[in-house]
Amino acid sequence: MGIVYACIAPHGSEAVPELAGDNFDAFGETRRGMEYLAKQMRRHCPDTIVIATPHGLRLDHTIGVVTSEYSEGSLEEKGKVIKARFKCNRQLAWKILERARRAWLPIVGANYGTDKGAASCMQMDWGTLIPLWFFGAREKNKPRIVIVTPSREIPLTQLVEFGKIIAEVAESFQRKVAFVASADQGHAHDKKGPYGFHPASKEYMGWS
Repeated sequence: MGIVYACIAPHGSEAVPELAGDNFDAFGETRRGMEYLAKQMRRHCPDTIVIATPHGLRLDHTIGVVTSEYSEGSLEEKGKVIKARFKCNRQLAWKILERARRAWLPIVGANYGTDKGAASCMQMDWGTLIPLWFFGAREKNKPRIVIVTPSREIPLTQLVEFGKIIAEVAESFQRKVAFVASADQGHAHDKKGPYGFHPASKEYMGWS
């Protein structure tokens, strides 16, 4: 069946109602956007979500594929906490890893704790947790997940090749797969903001 849905999703904590605090209204548009993406995804009923996060494993010049049995994490803002735990799709993760190795991409599989079982559990970063909070974390029957961590140090052509491999493996997997690119679309849009202004953010968003 392959990839049935794909999106780019932000990971600012204020988008989560439980963590928004005084910024609840200010992040209303972002929150509605996330809820719209979640609604669209649910229509396709994915078995697994492959999520690429920039804030997980930071491996020097190397792509990471999480091969643990579970991933869980929590996030606290202003005294409020959200928590999530997902079962990982290890079979799909290993297939992606093996295909990427055959393509000679710089890639490694990463587990944590034990080889298998409940203690085989990778820490979930905010770039993963926040999108997944909207994409099934609170549901009884959660989709399984595969976490991948693209490297910022390798050529973009290799990351494009990795994306093609994910799509090809998903196509052969005979399951419905969604792909989520976790990204905040640039941070430096406003000189009065916490990250100031940088022309690259304006160019990235295609603003005139």
